[in-house]
Amino acid sequence: TNVFTLSTFNVYIANNVTIIDEYAFQNVANLLTVSICNTLKEIKTGAFQNSGIQNFYVGTNIDAMPYNQLEIIGDSVFSNCNNMTNILIPDNVKQIGNSVFYKSTNLIDITFNPNTKITSIGSFTFGYCVNLTTLRIPNSIQSIGEHAFAYCDKLINYYA
Repeated sequence: TNVFTLSTFNVYIANNVTIIDEYAFQNVANLLTVSICNTLKEIKTGAFQNSGIQNFYVGTNIDAMPYNQLEIIGDSVFSNCNNMTNILIPDNVKQIGNSVFYKSTNLIDITFNPNTKITSIGSFTFGYCVNLTTLRIPNSIQSIGEHAFAYCDKLINYYA
């Protein structure tokens, strides 16, 4: 489905929503900000792929993080999102798919909340994030997929 608007816009996901479906906002160039509710549990494949998203927020502020129920970020959710520069992955995320940030070329900083439950990073998850310089990964990570950081030549700050 195509979304047509005359200007940029923000999306606020209401409290009764538990899933953002596959490719829901794919190719929506004038999407600026997405703020998700605490009841959202899954973002499916390609939901924001190739969109203009700049900001992704959990709740209305940092205090909402512990109450968030997001557990699954599917494959390619933020791939080719070239306006996004940083992102904070919430505590309850258990699964992050392959190629989630693939070719998001302006992504500079990725932080996984310290209490996250995630144990693996998929293949090509950060592949071709050519401007990625800072990555904060929790100690819960047990495996990293093939080419997870392919062509991340500027990655110099790694914190665990």
